Amino acid sequence: YYEWFNLLVACVFRTIEERCLRHVDAIITVSDSIAAYLHRFNSATEVVYNCPRIEDVPKLSKKEARIQLGLPLDAFIVSSVGTIRYDCRFDLLLTVSSMTKEEDIQYLIVGDGPLASDIRQAAKEESSARLTILPRVSRETALTYVLASDLTWAVYQNRVESLNPRMTIPWKFFESLACGVPVIVEARSFRAKLVTDLGCGVVLENDHPAYVSHVIVS
Repeated sequence: YYEWFNLLVACVFRTIEERCLRHVDAIITVSDSIAAYLHRFNSATEVVYNCPRIEDVPKLSKKEARIQLGLPLDAFIVSSVGTIRYDCRFDLLLTVSSMTKEEDIQYLIVGDGPLASDIRQAAKEESSARLTILPRVSRETALTYVLASDLTWAVYQNRVESLNPRMTIPWKFFESLACGVPVIVEARSFRAKLVTDLGCGVVLENDHPAYVSHVIVS
């Protein structure tokens, strides 16, 4: 709420939430880090990971998925498939895509959301030949785009006041793992711990565009 509205709104909703949580019978949440936070208000807190079913993943090879979607077969594709929202670092992704000179690296954004129109306008201004932005698609098609990718962009805001992005695991994280696609995430987040422990992607130590571009290219 702090990021989307202002500090006053954030404080009001946080107070309401904390008082309500003390009186519920149980809490179900989606990650260990959020559970540790919520446990302060109610000890009856359980984690249920928000994972897709393996049978939901299209039964296609990466090549078949790209042919079906009309994507280049030989490119290295970095994708973000899902809601285009404020806490995801689309600004950084746009900057990195405009810096990339390698023709065999492509960036793909598929989805809609509160930041969609701003991102589309910014992409036009950047005029990046490496970036494609597509509207929201069906769930099966969305998973096909994930499957067709080489790397999933799951980099979020990592400011001191941004507890939510540091603690949560976005849906695209689990979708990527189900599709066998590594993820790129920011350091000092619960996702970074999972990536390090499981060896399922890349952790960015900072958000300098040149560094991020180098990590992707290398």
